[in-house]
Amino acid sequence: MLKRLFIGLLVSLCFLTAAEPGDFTLDNYFQLTKVRLQAAAIEWQARIAAAQQAKGDRKMLLTRSNAISKEYAGYHRQFHAKFGTNPITYMRFGTEHAKEIDSYLEENPQVKQEIDSLRQTVEGLMQTFDSISAPMLAGGQK
Repeated sequence: MLKRLFIGLLVSLCFLTAAEPGDFTLDNYFQLTKVRLQAAAIEWQARIAAAQQAKGDRKMLLTRSNAISKEYAGYHRQFHAKFGTNPITYMRFGTEHAKEIDSYLEENPQVKQEIDSLRQTVEGLMQTFDSISAPMLAGGQK
């Protein structure tokens, strides 16, 4: 199921406007922001599934979490490459263009709402993962 979601995300990424290196725009920034958040949601769903499957086995959870981190790091590199950027340049763009980003979000409340909704989804998934994995990561189990 998660693989199909991710494949769908990769396919939809093909239809977005690619950026040439050094030609990263405000539009690219918001497209990439949404893709990053969608990917994060799918990644955290995978982490939750791994925690549930670990059934209290700390070593299994850590092994699966490391595998998930490696897998999704590759996807994130692909996303950034599609936009001719990398995570550091993406973050720098957000800092250097903070006023333009804020103005754009004020003028485009639907984009702000979509990003806020995706962020809330990711935060909720992270909390779910934490509640499932905390007892295993606390140390006392396997």
